Amino acid sequence: MAGPIYEPSGRAREYAELALNLFEGCPHGCAYCYSPLVLHCDRETFHTNVGPRKNILSNLAYQLDLEEQNFIGKRVLLCFTCDPCADGNNVTIRQAIQLLHDHDVGVTILTKAGQRSFWTFDFLGELDTYAASLTLLNATDSALWEPKAAPPLERINGLYTAHAKGIETWASFEPVIHPDVTLALLDLVLPYIDGAKAGPLNYAGRLPAHLRAKLQGNVNWADFAEEFEDRCHIAGVECLLKQDLIKLAHGVSA
Repeated sequence: MAGPIYEPSGRAREYAELALNLFEGCPHGCAYCYSPLVLHCDRETFHTNVGPRKNILSNLAYQLDLEEQNFIGKRVLLCFTCDPCADGNNVTIRQAIQLLHDHDVGVTILTKAGQRSFWTFDFLGELDTYAASLTLLNATDSALWEPKAAPPLERINGLYTAHAKGIETWASFEPVIHPDVTLALLDLVLPYIDGAKAGPLNYAGRLPAHLRAKLQGNVNWADFAEEFEDRCHIAGVECLLKQDLIKLAHGVSA
């Protein structure tokens, strides 16, 4: 593929067949963010210099015209290395959605932006999905780990509202910081989601010391994985455990 739509590899491939990163950087400032590491850039720069990628819309339009048959009927995830709704640049994402829809391509919005993302509901249809990342339930804890992301209840409200509008939804529980909190979050959103995906915290050694000290020790990952799956299955919700989590559940380091 010669363009901004790409086929994810590695861990990202478990979440989406196709993806599109509309922006450079992300303002949420999440302590566990892997993007600066993957993109080989300074963390502070990544979280402060945020804007649309150069020529992103024209490059997207060109790729869709050139490779339309590769994408028709499929979904493109927005986004892996940024949050499509984080910086309030609604023009870029709205035009990207329109370009994709014009070529019969669906989108998946994956966001922690809460209310800043709710406007997208008016542009999402049967081809599309709305997904929210959920990590912590207490707003104070969330502000410590994800200082500029929307509060947890605001993200949960996004899933509720999208579901009420008939939009397909799923929740991303990655990273799992406190397994018991993840299960509590799962219980809150099970009535409003079609799918749930969970993955562990990677690169914990790169966290600031004060956050490493808050991590739960001696986690029984096998019990957590089984409980997560059981609750999803009882609710009739599709469940995906990432391979790193499955390895931990089998006693293998991720």
